[in-house]
Amino acid sequence: MSFKKILCAVDFTPYSRAALDLALELAAGGASLTLAHVVEPMIWFPEAGFDYQAVRASLIEDADKALAEWKGDAERYGGGAKIAVERLEGTPWERIVHFSREGGFDLIVVGTQGRTGIRHTLLGSVAERIVRHAHCPVLVART
Repeated sequence: MSFKKILCAVDFTPYSRAALDLALELAAGGASLTLAHVVEPMIWFPEAGFDYQAVRASLIEDADKALAEWKGDAERYGGGAKIAVERLEGTPWERIVHFSREGGFDLIVVGTQGRTGIRHTLLGSVAERIVRHAHCPVLVART
């Protein structure tokens, strides 16, 4: 099976680096690759005494910088794959699933810690929800 449009969800952890490495291998066959990161909403209480807008702007700036760095790494090691980045905002699994559907992606690659035990599912909660709700195949990379 070959893929034309691959979406790699990243949260800048070693787990999503493993997902990026896998996505780059798959994209080397001529697919386009988009790295997407979701900035989650903040819970804010005015009485907490911090500047919500400044903190939010800082989170977005940090995400944009990290995406640019990861894109640069991907371009250096990606074997010529066409690479784009997208910063999204909202609940991570919902935004990834929605963005993948709207963008016509035919594969989502996501990393996970793969914890097991009573308090954890086999996959990370974001990865699990992406797998459950995605319209296309999802490849889960574990380290």
